[in-house]
Amino acid sequence: VNGHIYINELRMTGVQRKSGQALKFSGDLNVANMITINGNYETRSADYHALQERLSEGDLKESFSLTTTIKPDNFFSKKVGFNPIRLTYSGYDNAPQYFPGQSDVVLEDPSQAPDSIRSMSKTYGISTGFKKTRKGSAFYEKYLIDNISLGYTASTKISSNVNVQRDQVKTNSENITYNLNLSDNPNFFQPLSVFQRLYDEEKEFLGTKFYWFPK
Repeated sequence: VNGHIYINELRMTGVQRKSGQALKFSGDLNVANMITINGNYETRSADYHALQERLSEGDLKESFSLTTTIKPDNFFSKKVGFNPIRLTYSGYDNAPQYFPGQSDVVLEDPSQAPDSIRSMSKTYGISTGFKKTRKGSAFYEKYLIDNISLGYTASTKISSNVNVQRDQVKTNSENITYNLNLSDNPNFFQPLSVFQRLYDEEKEFLGTKFYWFPK
């Protein structure tokens, strides 16, 4: 009778018993419905992971966002047509627990990791617009100015990571929109109506309407 018996002995040494922490904060501030401020902040330690996750992602993560909205029209007794001015500022900072490219080198304090191995980004921007709200009676107001809306958006993003030392992207967008609603404006003209006072018998004919567009 021949046979083989294998015995494996497994040992675990240096088991990490570190706990992870996470913090999330958000707040809103409203000043007389003229200025509103919204802020968010979140941080996660390198050893933190959610209950449904088996392991942590291994990065110290920190992110924030701040949005300020100013409503210029609320500073006037009557609305002029200014869209809210929205100012935004956001960013994140991720520091690795292990040195990039060397998974066996542990950083004792990821928060002190140099910027060269971090993944960071900051973005700030502004957006607003204008559209006349009070309707005019003049021809050029009804058919031109009242139907125009203006918009402006600008943003700047600065980021860096282990492969890119600095990346900066700027965007600017201006737009002009013209929208004519025929239901709000007369779609016809009566060139002969000036003669209605002179010729009563032809009054109905002289009031004939000529339409700019299909009725």
